[in-house]
Amino acid sequence: MSEAIVRLTRVAAPVQGRLRPYRIELDGKVVGKIGSGDRTEFEVEPGHHRLRIRSSWTGSQALSFEVKKGAVARFECQPNGHSPTALFEVFKARRRHGDPWVDLREVTGEDIDGT
Repeated sequence: MSEAIVRLTRVAAPVQGRLRPYRIELDGKVVGKIGSGDRTEFEVEPGHHRLRIRSSWTGSQALSFEVKKGAVARFECQPNGHSPTALFEVFKARRRHGDPWVDLREVTGEDIDGT
């Protein structure tokens, strides 16, 4: 039985990436999708996990995290960059050391809105 929660919020973007849902990968397996401006959560076993967001041929960096029994691990994702620079960002992300197309971060401390 799962005893911990992963909560993911996708920041609404005005244009970039708005129409396409992101796939949520946990420990290398797709566990769901998330649309622009949505929030989802899913149960996990306590312990070490790895979270990544995928969008078509690209995605975010993989984040490793620990979640304790009864805890909620909170994350936020959004397109990396802004609409005017979107084309440049596509080519930059395709380079070996380019920034990921999707920004994924863990939300902690003062970032948490109490939900």
